Amino acid sequence: AQEVIEQRESNSDSAPYTLLKNYADRFKKYSAEEQYEIDFQHRLVNRNCYLDKYGDARINASYTQLEIKHSQPQNRASGKRVS
Repeated sequence: AQEVIEQRESNSDSAPYTLLKNYADRFKKYSAEEQYEIDFQHRLVNRNCYLDKYGDARINASYTQLEIKHSQPQNRASGKRVS
């Protein structure tokens, strides 16, 4: 992989790409763990839209549990009626 990167950097066509990548790395705000947490929260907020796209049963189940745990009783009841 390193050779490929060096090859790309030596190739004048990819110089803008390298510059752009270095610029992005310099201003990268979050570590991988932080980014994961942010993405998780984002998916939590946009749960329905996300699950329509990637209907992952485990994610769906865990979000449903979270929803039941944190919702008001009347919401929980109406949720059960719908499902």
